[in-house]
Amino acid sequence: MLSFLFAIQAIDKNPNILFNVTLGYNIYDNYFTPQMTSEGLLDLLSEGEANVPNYSCGRQRNTVAVLEAFGIDISIQISTMLGTYKIPQISHGFDSQVMSDENPFFYPMLPAEGAHYQGMVMLVLHFRWTLVGLLAPDTENGQQFMRTMTSQLVRNGICPVLSQTFSPVSREAKIEWHLFLSWRKINVFIFGADLSSFSVGILLLNLVFQRLMEPPRGKVLLFTIRWDFTVYLSKRSFPVEYFHSIFSFPMQKNQFAKYGRPLNLYSFMRYYVETSFLCFYTNEAFSVKVWIQCRQREDLEALKEEEMDPILTRDSYLIYNTVWAVARALNAAYLSRSRNMFKTGKNMKTPKMKAWQFHSFLRTAEFYNNSINGVYLDENGKLVADLDIGNTVIFPNYSATTVTLGRLERVGSLDFKFMMNQDAIAKMEMLNKLTVHQTSARKLD
Repeated sequence: MLSFLFAIQAIDKNPNILFNVTLGYNIYDNYFTPQMTSEGLLDLLSEGEANVPNYSCGRQRNTVAVLEAFGIDISIQISTMLGTYKIPQISHGFDSQVMSDENPFFYPMLPAEGAHYQGMVMLVLHFRWTLVGLLAPDTENGQQFMRTMTSQLVRNGICPVLSQTFSPVSREAKIEWHLFLSWRKINVFIFGADLSSFSVGILLLNLVFQRLMEPPRGKVLLFTIRWDFTVYLSKRSFPVEYFHSIFSFPMQKNQFAKYGRPLNLYSFMRYYVETSFLCFYTNEAFSVKVWIQCRQREDLEALKEEEMDPILTRDSYLIYNTVWAVARALNAAYLSRSRNMFKTGKNMKTPKMKAWQFHSFLRTAEFYNNSINGVYLDENGKLVADLDIGNTVIFPNYSATTVTLGRLERVGSLDFKFMMNQDAIAKMEMLNKLTVHQTSARKLD
C-alpha cells in the first residue's frame, strides 16, 4: 500500500504532469474473499450511504481506473462488475489469456503467468537437479502451473516426484503422509505462488518439515513470484533452517535491495500508515455500510528517497511504476482533449475524464514500454519481459542478501536466452557456507 501512496503523492506534487488535476484514491482490503470483494466494488460504485449502484447521492466520485493484483478467480469477479461500467481494470499481479481474450477492459502490466516457466526449467537443468517437488494453490492459476510445469519438466528429463496443492482460503491441504519419504528425498521445490497464496504455502512447507522424524536441511526453493518475498520474514514463519538457496525471477532492475533485520522496516511501515491516516468505524444511524474508514491526513509526511527505496524495492517498484504509467496515460488523455478544444475554438474548462474515454490511451505501446522495467510489447503485440535470476540467502537472524546470478533474455516470443554469471555463483556459494557456519554456531550455543 505504501508504494501506491508514495506514487500518488509524487504525482500530485509534480507540476509537469496532470496540470490542475489532483489524483484521489480509494483503497479496499478484500481479505482475498469473494464476499469482501463484492462489498468493496459495490461501495466503489455507489455514491450514497447505501451500497446501491447507479444512484447519484452525496459526493460524486470520478473513478477512471481500478488497480488490482489478484489471482484469476477474484480478477474475473472484479471484471464482471466493472465491465458494465467500462471501467479500466489494470492488473499488476498477473496476466491470464482468459482475461485478456474475454475482457476488453482488462490491462495486464505483467506478462502471462507461465511465460518464465521455461527459464525455470533451464535453471534446474543448469544445476543438474533431476528430482523436484511441485507446490501450488488449488486455484485455476495453480492448476495451470501444475499442468504446464509438469509437462515441461518431464519433457526435459526431470522427474516431478511430488505434486502438492492446498487451499489458500481455508488453509487446508490433503497431504498423503505415506509420501513423507519423498519430502525428505526431494532437494528442490518449485512453488507456483501468487500474492494470495504465498504465506499459506510457506506455512505448509514449514509444518510438513517439522513433522518429519529428522527435519531436512539444505533444500532449494524456486518461486514463480515477481516481487521481493523477504517482507514476509518479519513474521518469523519462513522455514529458514530448511533452505540454503531460494531462487526467484524478478523483472530486471538496477539493483536488489539489501536488508538488515526486516522486522525494523515492517514496524516502520506500520507506524507510517497508522500516523498518516485518521480511521473511524462507520456507524451512522442511516448507513448500511459497515467499514472501517480511514482518511489521509492533509499534512502527510514526505519521506526521503533513502527511506522510500527499501519499501519500493520490495516489489521491484512494480506498484509505484504502475501508478505512474496510469498517470502518464491520463495526462496524455487530458492533453489530447485540451488540444482538440483549442482547435475548435472552444474556451471552456476541460470536463472531467470519464472511464470509458480513457481506454484508447491505455491500448498503446507507450503505455507498456514506459511503465515497468524490463516489460515491453514484442513484435506480435504480446507483453513480454526480460528477467533476472536472483538467489536469496537468509541468515539465522532473518536478514537477507540477494545476488543476481544471471539473466533470462527474450529471444522472439517463445524462447529465452539463458545466461549465468560465474562470479555471482561463487559469491552465492560463499554466502551459503557462511549461513551454514552461523546456523551450526547457533546450535552449539
